[in-house]
Amino acid sequence: MSKYRNKHSDILSPKETYSDSITQSHIFDILSDQWKFEKNFLNLSVDEQIEIVAVLHRIANNSEDKRSRKLADLAFQYLETIHKLTNAVYDTGNFIELARDEKRLIRMECYGTINRRKPHELSYLYNYFKKSENAVDAPMMVYHQCLKASPAWRVFHQFESFRTLEKDICRYLKKSRLDPNVLSALTINDYCDIIFNTYKQNDNSLVAEFLPAKKTVKGRRISDIIKYCEPQFKQLLVSKGNDIRCVQSLCNMMKRFGMYDVDRLIVTEINYTPRIIDDLAKAGYDTTNMLPGTPIEQEFIDHLLDINQGTLILARDENGKPLDKSLLPRLQDHHIHSVVLSNNLDTIAAVNYPNNGIEVDERIHQHYLHLFDCLIKSGNIEKYYSRLNITDNRMRVLIGFNAQTDAIYFDLENNREFKRRKAMDRRCKVNYFQMMQERLCNEAMLVETYNIPYTKRIYTSSSKKLQDNKNLYDFDTMKIGQAMSILRSQIKKRKGR
Repeated sequence: MSKYRNKHSDILSPKETYSDSITQSHIFDILSDQWKFEKNFLNLSVDEQIEIVAVLHRIANNSEDKRSRKLADLAFQYLETIHKLTNAVYDTGNFIELARDEKRLIRMECYGTINRRKPHELSYLYNYFKKSENAVDAPMMVYHQCLKASPAWRVFHQFESFRTLEKDICRYLKKSRLDPNVLSALTINDYCDIIFNTYKQNDNSLVAEFLPAKKTVKGRRISDIIKYCEPQFKQLLVSKGNDIRCVQSLCNMMKRFGMYDVDRLIVTEINYTPRIIDDLAKAGYDTTNMLPGTPIEQEFIDHLLDINQGTLILARDENGKPLDKSLLPRLQDHHIHSVVLSNNLDTIAAVNYPNNGIEVDERIHQHYLHLFDCLIKSGNIEKYYSRLNITDNRMRVLIGFNAQTDAIYFDLENNREFKRRKAMDRRCKVNYFQMMQERLCNEAMLVETYNIPYTKRIYTSSSKKLQDNKNLYDFDTMKIGQAMSILRSQIKKRKGR
């Protein structure tokens, strides 16, 4: 039995004793007053709250003797109180794990980028048909038809973002003169290579952006937060002590670029100041109509930022230093339903739906929401998980432990456009391993039709995933057996038997 701990987590050892956990007096004072725990907890800073959560988690997982069990029970009660404050619930159950390829596609769709594939990750058939002597000229329509029917591409086709790439991919395939017949036998990695080459900036690129940041899953969610919740978002940040200039500049970044990045944020003034007017005049701008205290036009702010002259209108404090933006929360994207557990959803594409994502303060994300993650393998089929889940899928932003005052709510899926997308996703749903079975059969057919020399290493690599999972899914074992026989016969031909 093996345990999996989420990579975001910074889980402290549960073996520490109760006395070790509360050596600091302020923690002891809060934990010792059970009736005022909630009130005292909410009065702490986020960093102090994270510290309390870590202590409680250690105590709750240390129940080796009778005394420890009593303390663990009390710690569980405190944690339940915190979970209620954040609209979260501790969830457990069984699940069927996604294939590695499926998890990668979910991540790729979410961030809109793809890495260059190494040569050994590409299939033999793909490399074989890429050779200039095997190039063919085919109509664009044929590429579209073959791509739609390709088993591996049908796994991609489940996701809306990849469906939008099909025209560009077919243009690349036609330009490359790749035989359209081979598309039926290409692997997931082969298509990753095709997407990379379709969108790479140059031959030295290691990563290709196939979607602009604003059109990625994350980018659209951030843009929608500002589109529908800008007043609430501004009010929330200002209530936490943030300068309105920092908040306004951040909202502008989110609106224009679908991006939330405090480090790259340039905080600009809202109104003209004598210093700004003087700086603009020195830079050659006409300042005749610019008066101190009057608003700076948003269009002008955007223009200066676009030409890297945002420092001309940089917001400054009373000492003339750039305005401190350290109070702004650093938000990270969090899936309400985990990527790993996506097989429990209606479609795997649903894991990237708008309502399945929350922008969460990075401290709460790393050291609270993912603190309780655990996956336990039990045989080849059933696996057991535990996870902390947000119960309200309308939550869009969470910057503190009080879901009533530190969160923003909005339903991003209550519209016709999303409902059409959801219906299309259901029609495009496929079973990954059944697609891989079909792909392997197509591979065998192509090898036989084109009389392509094969090796045992290539045959083993092609069939390994199906062999590993043949007992988990309803495969047509006769078809797989026939495909294997064809591949074995090609190995014998290559050896001259």
